Amino acid sequence: MSMAGRVMLLACVVWVGVLRPSMGQQYRFSHLDASDGLSHNSVTAILKDRTGFLWIGTQSGLNRYDGYTFKVFRNDPADSTSLVHEGITNLFEAPNRKMGIISGGAICFYDPVSERFSSNLSFLTTDYGIEPDDRTSLTTIVNDDRGNYWFVVGQHGLVVYDTSSKQSLHLTHTPNDSTTICSNSVTSVVPHPDGSYWIAHSNGIVEKVRLSNTGYQVVYRNYTVYNRYN
Repeated sequence: MSMAGRVMLLACVVWVGVLRPSMGQQYRFSHLDASDGLSHNSVTAILKDRTGFLWIGTQSGLNRYDGYTFKVFRNDPADSTSLVHEGITNLFEAPNRKMGIISGGAICFYDPVSERFSSNLSFLTTDYGIEPDDRTSLTTIVNDDRGNYWFVVGQHGLVVYDTSSKQSLHLTHTPNDSTTICSNSVTSVVPHPDGSYWIAHSNGIVEKVRLSNTGYQVVYRNYTVYNRYN
């Protein structure tokens, strides 16, 4: 089976698993495309924000959907507060209700109050402790229900920001120290219901870590994928 086929099969299995417990309920599905106002039919990223808007990134433009109509955001060369690039690759929620957008290899942040975009990343350092040289390496931000925001910083590990204490914790690899994360090349972070977090690395290693008042602890490490390809 091709990779595309495996992905489609996995998607079907996930949807069946989600819908099976509530098969008695009625679900309404809608098909939305450019004829409905979507800026482009090639969708690359989707995010639902805290106010209920559905944000859809495409190969040509960013769309905000309120359940009825689309509002399209595009780049305007004459407006420095417009979308930096129209080819969206990732959307993620940032602290203070901002939304992060990666497009055309560049990062910008959207302010829902002013409805403006900014590529000034200095606040990542002053507010969240990300090193100036690492700001443009940001690939995504993951938030959890404990008030933490996990900044995935390309080849530079992770920065965890606690909104309650206003403190940041850096998770980086130290050579020959197995108590630190196994590499700085983190690809994703997923919160676990038991309060721990799963961290995936580009080399295939998966770790489970727990945060504490003094730092963090690696409580599990899996080499299955790493051993298969190395």
